[in-house]
Amino acid sequence: MSPTLVKTRFLIISDTHGYEAMDEKRSFRQEVPPSQVRLHCGDLTKNGIPEDYEKAINMLGSIDAELKLVIAGNHDLSLDRDFYEKNGGDMNEHTRAISIWDGPLAEEAGVTLLNEGLHSFTLKNGAVLTVYASPYTPVFGDSAFQYPTGEDRFNPSERVASEATSTTVQPILDFPGVDIVMTHGPPKYVLDETSNGSNAGCPHLRRAIQHARPRLHCFGHVRPQWGLRKVVWDQKGEEETDDGYTMLPRVFVRRNQMMRKRTAYQDLSSASEEDEHGAVTVMVNAAIMNENGEPANAPWLLDLDLPTA
Repeated sequence: MSPTLVKTRFLIISDTHGYEAMDEKRSFRQEVPPSQVRLHCGDLTKNGIPEDYEKAINMLGSIDAELKLVIAGNHDLSLDRDFYEKNGGDMNEHTRAISIWDGPLAEEAGVTLLNEGLHSFTLKNGAVLTVYASPYTPVFGDSAFQYPTGEDRFNPSERVASEATSTTVQPILDFPGVDIVMTHGPPKYVLDETSNGSNAGCPHLRRAIQHARPRLHCFGHVRPQWGLRKVVWDQKGEEETDDGYTMLPRVFVRRNQMMRKRTAYQDLSSASEEDEHGAVTVMVNAAIMNENGEPANAPWLLDLDLPTA
C-alpha cells in the first residue's frame, strides 16, 4: 500500500558567501516567502571567519521556516578540523566556529548544522523526511571538506568502482531509504559544468544517487550552473553504467518574475505533476552567488510531496 503524501514547501539556497540578503536590487532579499523546510547547501562564508557564521545564522534566522537545515561547504574553512589543523589554522577559531553552531544563537534562530550522514525529521503537517547530508566535494585547490577524486565516500563498499577506494562512513541509502539528498557539490554531469567547460561533479555521488533515486537532490558549489532539472530514471537500465537515466531540459524561470516573487517557484507536488516516487529526482543547483561573486540568483521555492508517518 502506497504511503499517504502531503504537500510540503521547501526553500533552497547555497553559496551565499556572507551575503545577508539586504540588497533590494536582488531577487534574494529579506522577507522571502515562508516555507516548511529551508535548506542551505554550504559555503555560508567566504573563508570561515567565525563572525561570519554569526551573520549567516542571523540571516537564516530571519527566514520563516519550521525546519532550517544547513551543511558546510569548501569555503567554510574553520568548520573542517582536519583541514584547519593541517594548514596551520588557529584551533581556537575552529572551537569557536563549532560552538557558534552548537550554541544559543543557532538554537534561537532554529538553524541546525548537519554532519555528514543520515538524519530524520517529522514536520507539523505530518510529513516525515529522511535527509542525507554531506559537505564534501572532489579536491580542487586547497580548501575544506575535500577528497581525492579516486575516493568514494557515498556508496557501500561492495559497489565502489574498481579504480576507486572506499572511504564510506555512512553510504547514501538505496531507494526508498532517503527522501532528500543535500550535498555541497553536484553529481557528475548534472548542473556541474564550470566556466571553462569542465565537469566538476562527482561520479561516485552520481552512482549513489542513481541507486537512491531521492525525491530531491540539492547542491551548489558550481556557481555558473544555478538551475533545476529533472532526472527520469530508466527502471530497465543497467544500473552500473552511465546510462539508465534521461535528463530533462533545464526549467526556465523569468528573471522579472523571480525579482517580484523573491524566489524561483515550481510546484512539483502531485497537484501539478504525476511523477512517481523513485521514477524522477528533482536536481537543484541553488547557488545564490554567480561566477562573478554577485548574489544574482534567486532561492528555489519548491512544493514537493512527502510521506506521512
